[in-house]
Amino acid sequence: MSTRRSAGRILIVLAMLASLTAVPAGAHDSADGFVQDGRAALEARSGFGADHGASADRTERSRNLTSIGATDLDGRGGNADVWALGDYAYVGTWGIFGLLCPATGTAIVDISDPTNPWWAATAPTEPSTQTNDVKAATVDTPYFTGDLLVMSNEDCAPGGARGFEVVDVTDPLNPVTLSRYGPATTVNSPPEFAAWGFGTHNLFIFEQDARVYVAAVMDFSEIASLFFGIAPSGDIRIVDITDPANPVEVGSWGIVQDLGINPFDPSLFANPFESGPHDVWVEKGIAYVSYWDAGLILLDVSDPSHPTLISRAQYAAGEEGNTHVAVPARGGNVVIVGDEDFSPSFGGDNIWGFGRVFDAKKGLTEIATFDTGNVTASPALGDWTMHNVIVRGNTAYVSWYSDGMVLVDISQPANPRIIGQYVPAAAADPYGILPTAPEMWGVYVHGSLILGSDMNSGLHILKHVPAK
Repeated sequence: MSTRRSAGRILIVLAMLASLTAVPAGAHDSADGFVQDGRAALEARSGFGADHGASADRTERSRNLTSIGATDLDGRGGNADVWALGDYAYVGTWGIFGLLCPATGTAIVDISDPTNPWWAATAPTEPSTQTNDVKAATVDTPYFTGDLLVMSNEDCAPGGARGFEVVDVTDPLNPVTLSRYGPATTVNSPPEFAAWGFGTHNLFIFEQDARVYVAAVMDFSEIASLFFGIAPSGDIRIVDITDPANPVEVGSWGIVQDLGINPFDPSLFANPFESGPHDVWVEKGIAYVSYWDAGLILLDVSDPSHPTLISRAQYAAGEEGNTHVAVPARGGNVVIVGDEDFSPSFGGDNIWGFGRVFDAKKGLTEIATFDTGNVTASPALGDWTMHNVIVRGNTAYVSWYSDGMVLVDISQPANPRIIGQYVPAAAADPYGILPTAPEMWGVYVHGSLILGSDMNSGLHILKHVPAK
């Protein structure tokens, strides 16, 4: 497994599931397109990372990006995703089941003066729960008018919550939890575990036909369904939060439920936990689902109660996979995809996770890749894999762990090029798990501001200053 998602408990549950070999009736593998062997065709490198990759340099470095403000969030560590709305940024918290569970909730950071951001309030999470992903939006429905924060719930210790919280942040200094979507009990009974898996790892808030929805990734619920002999309910859930005090699931989709794919088939997946989705982004009625080793999947969610497959791209034989994030660009004609790979020695290729560019006009065709140089240099002291991405216009903004914040020009999608990078000074992990290195997890573009959340050092506020 080459991701930090729920790593500790995966080893435990793998043993529990090892005896399951039954294939669903009518099982088959369906695909519209095949990903090229990107590892053999890495291109469009800037070379910016190569000159410092093998060093132990822990100082701040930048090119065409300027840091204008930062906060270490009182040294709390364990910082996860970042989003922003109005004068406030929202920073989640990560954990590792059985190993790390700070459960410090979502930090609400005042960025009205971006040169002096400060932790102003907290949207609390449930006990023993991590909040990997956060999204915020202004909504206007017959039931609610104001600002909503949705934050994922994934248990990181026994008794933690699963699902997500819906929080009223119309007054960000006084957040009010309106509802929680998830199981009423934390007992791992078969029906509950099959329905909820390990909880929500990532989510996205979107509007469709004057209603407000959340698309949520429910970790490994389909695998659990197979194990317990229960009809799968899909790892992607569509939940109506038009009335945010009463969330209602209206639709679901999954590779077992809808394609009949068997996650326990070793010819398809190295292990079943490589078969589940990781992230989802919704735009113009299309859900872009990062389905890990099952590849990139596009769903039509214009009718949220009946998600349907549009297209799918799979990895070439021998590739490790790890589709971690996918975001549309250029009106949906292009998709920017990031692989997250913490096991560069897998298969002897010594390659960390990198970026891919897909043409989505007719099916899905990979047309380019991009990386920082450190992806193949495999330096010590850090994690050199791509993580999250936001696209604005012709620029992809990428949080790249120990390579910091990376800006990629995609004006020519088949020839992406790195045009900027900011690497914060290394900070120690207060929990002693991560290396003393930059660990940029999240990215969000808020007007002219670029926000980056570093797992160790907190929130960084940047501006792009192109070279003259």
